[in-house]
Amino acid sequence: MFQSTTLASGTVYPIYAEPIHHAAKLQELQREKKIKELLEYVINTNSWMAEKSKQLDSKSKVISAEQWLSLLDEIEKKAEAVGYQPSADERKSMQGIKRFFSTADKRSGTMVGKVVQLVQQHAEAPVAMVIGAAHTDGVCRLFDEQKTAYTLIRPNSLGASKYDANSISFAAFGRKGKKLSVDAQGFGALLDDRKRPPPVVSTPWFQAKADLYVVTDIIAAAATSQDNRVKPPFGLDPEKDLNLGMVRVDPSTLERVGDDVMFKVLVSVDPRNPTELWVRTRSFGTALPTGNIADVGDQEIEKLLLEAWGGGDGKQPPGGRDPARFDENPDRPGGPPKPPGPPLVQVSSDTLAMASRVRETIVRKEI
Repeated sequence: MFQSTTLASGTVYPIYAEPIHHAAKLQELQREKKIKELLEYVINTNSWMAEKSKQLDSKSKVISAEQWLSLLDEIEKKAEAVGYQPSADERKSMQGIKRFFSTADKRSGTMVGKVVQLVQQHAEAPVAMVIGAAHTDGVCRLFDEQKTAYTLIRPNSLGASKYDANSISFAAFGRKGKKLSVDAQGFGALLDDRKRPPPVVSTPWFQAKADLYVVTDIIAAAATSQDNRVKPPFGLDPEKDLNLGMVRVDPSTLERVGDDVMFKVLVSVDPRNPTELWVRTRSFGTALPTGNIADVGDQEIEKLLLEAWGGGDGKQPPGGRDPARFDENPDRPGGPPKPPGPPLVQVSSDTLAMASRVRETIVRKEI
């Protein structure tokens, strides 16, 4: 039968104590304040509780959101079957846990829906999807239901014990110190001859690039959603929408040019020497085929921001990419010739843009 025991800490724990001779051992552990041993003893007094505890405490398997929901339902049904009446706090805690995993399960459906949509729009290329381990079972099931082909790549550590997952051999640690893959024979070893570029996410120029793309997409979307007679700033708040930290749009420069929008931004990659850029953009209101847009536009903007970060001398700042790697005529072999003026860049799924230091160069070129 279920009983309750109050520990010295004041916490009330429901316990399954059958037969009654367990009570003496429980009281002994409680007097000695051996809380961990007490809980383990309580759990092991019942085979069902021991089984569920082992399942939850598994060090060699990640429990998916779907499995969690199923297990929580099973626990509630078991409590009802044996006549246990949970307290208001226990009910609230259980509802919170179920709500958390239910939301996680719904996120799996949202992610799969978006990826399937991308696959349908861009059937010419594979689509990568990075997910947490708790989403794996649900995502795979949903892909199967939608008859979408996929390949699952999972780290070996997810199938290892807790000790093995957190430990590597001395030989592997030595390889890591030499900036090699810790896997001497697996897939990682194939990459040993390649130099991994340094991370750039935290660098000022990359953060400025992200801000520039976001504000450009905001302006393009606002202009498209408004009637052509609506004048800039298209209902946008200059401080809230047009000032993103490293990038500040000059509202007085916003203007429509046909179906496009032009504006000037002040980019503070180097606060001591802000850089002015002119941007021309257009939102098409629907996802664009990315295969038609080469990487050259993205590279051109990176080049402008890197030069701004390096003081305009074109040198590579510490931790940055080398601007010299951007060819003056970087057309892809077999691709379309580079048009005059700045190249196009896709700043979002439905928005194109171009950028230049000189206004006249983007005035002459329509998106």
